Amino acid sequence: MRFSDAESYLYSLPRIGIHHGLKNIKELLSILGNPERTLKCIHVAGTNGKGSTCAMIASMLKANNYKVGLYTSPHLDRITQRIQINGEEISKRKFANYVDKIKGTKHHCTFFEVMTAIALLHFNNENVDYAVIETGLGGRLDATNVCYPVVSVITNVEKDHMHILGNTIKKIAYEKAGIIKEGVPVITSEHKREALSVIRNVCKEKHSKLIIVEPKRYRLKLKGELQQLNAACAVEAVKQIGIRNIKGLYETQWPGRMEKKGNIVYDVAHNPAGIKAMSEAITAFTYKNLIIVFAVKNDKNVEGMVRYLPKAKEIILTRYSIAPGSLSPDKIPIKGKIIRDAKEAINYAKTIAGKNDLILVTGSTFLVSEVRGATKQIVS
Repeated sequence: MRFSDAESYLYSLPRIGIHHGLKNIKELLSILGNPERTLKCIHVAGTNGKGSTCAMIASMLKANNYKVGLYTSPHLDRITQRIQINGEEISKRKFANYVDKIKGTKHHCTFFEVMTAIALLHFNNENVDYAVIETGLGGRLDATNVCYPVVSVITNVEKDHMHILGNTIKKIAYEKAGIIKEGVPVITSEHKREALSVIRNVCKEKHSKLIIVEPKRYRLKLKGELQQLNAACAVEAVKQIGIRNIKGLYETQWPGRMEKKGNIVYDVAHNPAGIKAMSEAITAFTYKNLIIVFAVKNDKNVEGMVRYLPKAKEIILTRYSIAPGSLSPDKIPIKGKIIRDAKEAINYAKTIAGKNDLILVTGSTFLVSEVRGATKQIVS
């Protein structure tokens, strides 16, 4: 199978299958020889900061001379970004071979189930020492929850994906806490009473030690208070497996998270808590005026998001075109200039930005991906 054919096949699969539970992915992995059973996994769930936390853990493990697999989603540039070993993406050839193997099972799967199976097969075949696995959505019914980890991490619990995970913090916390396994230590930076009570109760039922971290003043390339909390989770997670040298933490970078290129900052912030964290983090940069390019998916709490947008000289409201579901910019409840094409929006922002001004591209992952100009495919 050619790589292009593998991509086409994957993008033809159903996107969402969370309500079907884990039965389907377990059946698929059984056909494939249960590669997940040999892996030492670090499993990371949470509303915001999962990808950054996974990247920090993987970076520290690599700096301590471990061979480490990293599975994250979505991708910003290309699908192979989701599956890495020691920072090297899976090759197109291997990726296509795994897709061909899974397709050959004739087992009905969702996009994310196939991606998860590819990651687990690849990490097993390459004999990684550890596999750092990010949940896709929720936790309890997420395809990645087939893993039995050595450490579990729940970064935080906020209101997002409420049409799937529930409309209260307690319900969402219950879904996130579904990754907690018997006797496996749990790390969290969550402090809200209603969420923490759920996590505590599940830990008690599972006889799992709960470690609640506080932010510290780590020297990070990733900016913002949220990243300090993510770092605290990551450091505690590697400590649980006996690692004290955290030098890899300082070198961690994660695309699309306060990523500065020239006078443009890209930051994925797709819910109110993410926008709030971004607004705090942007103050780390020096600029005269801020220009915001903003787009959001139509199932998000857009009213809550725009409430936390930082003060700007101009807000440009747009929409992305690389995936369905972008909210029409005239339905975004904030005053701004409407430019319906994302690339035209960033070009306009460049023309009005002064020498000392900063352009912030934020909101949906799809917007950041499209404006960065690297992807032509749907990324979730």
